[in-house]
Amino acid sequence: MSIFTPVWKKSTKGLSERKSEALERRSVKAIRKIRNQDKLKKVIAQAAYDSYRVEAIANLADGETLNALIFDKDRSGIVRVAAVQKVSDQAVLIRAAMLEDFRDRDISGAAIKRLSADKDLLEVAMSNSYCAWKAFERMSGAARREHAPKVVSGAASSSARRTALGEIKDEEILRAVILHDDDGMVRWEALEKSNDLNTIREAALHDPYAEVRKCALRKPQLAEDQATLFSIAQNDPDGHIRETAAGALTDRQMLARIALNERTDQPRETAEDRQDGKASEPGWSAGCRRIALNKLDDQQILAEAALRETDKENRDFAIGKINDPKLLRSIAEAETTDAKTRKSILGNIQMFEDLTAMQQTQHGRRLLEAMAHKSVEEIVRIEPIQADTVTALLFLLKENKDLEWKVFRALEELYRQRPTLRMFIDSQPFHKYRGKHYDVGESGRSCHIDSDPPSFNFRA
Repeated sequence: MSIFTPVWKKSTKGLSERKSEALERRSVKAIRKIRNQDKLKKVIAQAAYDSYRVEAIANLADGETLNALIFDKDRSGIVRVAAVQKVSDQAVLIRAAMLEDFRDRDISGAAIKRLSADKDLLEVAMSNSYCAWKAFERMSGAARREHAPKVVSGAASSSARRTALGEIKDEEILRAVILHDDDGMVRWEALEKSNDLNTIREAALHDPYAEVRKCALRKPQLAEDQATLFSIAQNDPDGHIRETAAGALTDRQMLARIALNERTDQPRETAEDRQDGKASEPGWSAGCRRIALNKLDDQQILAEAALRETDKENRDFAIGKINDPKLLRSIAEAETTDAKTRKSILGNIQMFEDLTAMQQTQHGRRLLEAMAHKSVEEIVRIEPIQADTVTALLFLLKENKDLEWKVFRALEELYRQRPTLRMFIDSQPFHKYRGKHYDVGESGRSCHIDSDPPSFNFRA
């Protein structure tokens, strides 16, 4: 028995970086000189590091030992991959390529690269290998086109089915995948390629995977199917999808039904309802109602919606879109209208009456023209500055959210410079702005709308 330890068995632990590198170079050089198969097996079994085993495998010709290394799960990935790269037996490579464990993905991938026959690659593509999709990609173009339908409909691996969909254009095959595949991402991929309205409609209404239903809603073919969009807006278990469907509606009658929260024959199930095994009351979500209100301009419907609405923000939004003083007064006088809302509505009515009166004077008509231009600067330049000026600014504030800071800055200047207008400004309704702070210009001043009473006050 030799008293000398082979260099490739020695550890570099405790050595300096220079000595470690020198030892590694000597070890690799020694292993590369070995041709005796038994000695190479000994290196693989006893070497201090996997990098030495890889060097030994490069000279190993024993197929049985290589096969054992490939399927030895206790071995490191780099050793097993090195063994794969030495094997030429196609049956062994196919078996390695079909390994299903995620941890074996490097071994499977290396084996697939060693396969060249389309029939062998197809066998792997049909398996449940983690890398089955790589096998399909490696097939020749003609073979991919020929066998894509078979892979799409029968491959065990969902990733292989998704990859094969890239070769599919036939609507019947796409429909079969969309309606029957058990993997949501595969159905989603197929739906992205489909242009068939009936298939898209069925996916939008019935697919259990939310991402597939969202994909169906994005398809332009569904935009014209208002009845389907209406059904989705009511019945989909996902709130985001319901609101997306409502946002795609253009039919005024359907939008009115949503805005008025009309009861329908079929109750809407929420995700929670399905989990609890019960159905919710018929009706529309507050988000859908808000979207419908935003799309509607019919004053009568908006007024009726405001009276029916149970969500305060939606009710205020509907009231804010009404320009008919008679309808506003009817809402203000309704028993269901609270005191603060009533005061705000009466303020709006006064504003509209003031706008009507402005048409009777040259000064008022100039303000109305500036309002049409949505120009705060133009309004405050029109002399004399008086109550009509404030009315014009308040109307811009009501109709144009993007002008808020300009209007508040102008009102702050009026409040500071024109004492005679302070009482008029303080008397105006600002319910929708209560409790908010706004920076106004570089002066560092800010304005704050007190919540109770709803007056408008500026604070330096």
